[in-house]
Amino acid sequence: MESTHTNFASLSNDEASSRINSVLKQLKIHGITTKNVQVALDYPYLSKARNFSAHKNRDTDLIGGRTMQDILESICTAYNLTFDEESKDFIFPKDLSPPQNVDSTIYYVLYFFMAPMFDLGKGILTFKGRKHSKLEVYDRGEHKVTWEGPYVQIGSYLFIEQDQINTGVKLKSLQTYVFGPSSRWRPICTGTYTAIRGKDGAPIAGKSIIEKVENRDAAVAKMGKPDDPRIFRYLAYTSVHAEINLIESLDDLAKDHETRIYEGEYSFYYKSLGGITRKGTIVLENNGQVKLDIYGSKYGGLYSLAGPRSIHIKIEHLNEGGHPTGLQASIYIPGNRPASRFKLLPGFGIGETNELPHSFPVLLVEMGAEIEDSKFHSSIHEFFEEYLKDQITGKKYFDLIRLMEDNLS
Repeated sequence: MESTHTNFASLSNDEASSRINSVLKQLKIHGITTKNVQVALDYPYLSKARNFSAHKNRDTDLIGGRTMQDILESICTAYNLTFDEESKDFIFPKDLSPPQNVDSTIYYVLYFFMAPMFDLGKGILTFKGRKHSKLEVYDRGEHKVTWEGPYVQIGSYLFIEQDQINTGVKLKSLQTYVFGPSSRWRPICTGTYTAIRGKDGAPIAGKSIIEKVENRDAAVAKMGKPDDPRIFRYLAYTSVHAEINLIESLDDLAKDHETRIYEGEYSFYYKSLGGITRKGTIVLENNGQVKLDIYGSKYGGLYSLAGPRSIHIKIEHLNEGGHPTGLQASIYIPGNRPASRFKLLPGFGIGETNELPHSFPVLLVEMGAEIEDSKFHSSIHEFFEEYLKDQITGKKYFDLIRLMEDNLS
C-alpha cells in the first residue's frame, strides 16, 4: 500500500484523470471540497483535470501547465494519502486535515497615490469568510475612515464593492485587481480603485496595489513606516479626479476653451542634433490630438495645458502601419501673450533618438504666416542663436518674438 510517482507516472492520461475524479469524490465525503483542494494545490483547473478526455488539447498532455499524473501525486502528498495497487483504492489517514477555515481573516495593505500631498495613501484591507471585506483608510499613520462591503472573484479578477460607514453620508467605492485564475491569496496584486474624495466630494480614481501581510499587527506597523520606493514609483501621478462643478453643455468644459486658441496647422522648425535646422508640419487638432510630419517620418500624440497659456505636446514616432515605435518626445510651448490666435509659438523639446536622449529648440509658425524664402536662413538662424544663449524670460521673450514677426510675410 504505497503511492509513488513511479506508479502514477505509468498511468495513461485518462487513467490518471479517472483516479483524480475518484479521489476528489472521496475527499468530499471527508468534508474536503474540490475548492479546498484547489487552494491547497494552487491549481484552479481540477474540474478539467478530472475529465481529461473532454478538455484535452491535441498539442499537449498538460492542463493548466501540469500533467494528470503530477496532479494526482500532488493531491496524495497534500492529504497524506496512499494508494493500494491491489484493491486499486485510496487509503485515507485517520487524522485527515479538515477543510480550510473559511472564517479566517486575510490581511492586506492597500496603497494608492494622493496627488494633492504628493504622498501615498494607505489602508488595512481585510477579507473575512467568502464574502465580506473591510478597508480602514489611514493618513500619516492615523485612521480616518472605514469602508465595508462584499468581494467576489470572477475569472482572473477580484472585485471589491464597499460602502463608507459611520459618516452619515452614503458613499460607494469599487476596487478591481488582477488576481489570476488561482483561488489562493496572492502576495501582491495590482489594480484600480474609484471612490469619492473626502475633502471636497470630487470623484477620484487611480491605480492601486495590495500587499499581503501575516496579521493585523503587521498591517498596522506598515501604516506608520516609510513606503517601499518601488511602490511609490509605480503609483506616482496615477490618480485622477473630476471637477465637482456642474456643467450644462460641452462648451462649459474649461480645458476645451483654454486650448482652443492653439488649434491649427503650423510649420515646425527645430534644431537637430547635428546643428541643422529642419522643417516639418504639425497639426494641433480641436480634439487635442497632434499629427507631426518631418520629411515623411510620422508622429502622433496629444497636447494639453501645462500652465497659463502654455501647452505640453507629447508625441511618439509611428511606423508605416501607424503603430508606435517607442521613440517619444515632449515639447513645451510657453504662452507668448494673451491673444485669440498665435502666429508664432517658440518652445523646446526633450526627446530621444535610437542612440541618446537630447533636447532641442523648436518654433511653430502658423500656416499662412510663413517666412519668406529670401529671409528664411538668416531669420531662423538668428532666432535659434538668440534662443539658445540663455534662459528666455520677461522682456527678452517678447523681444525674441518681435524679431521673428519682422520677417513674417
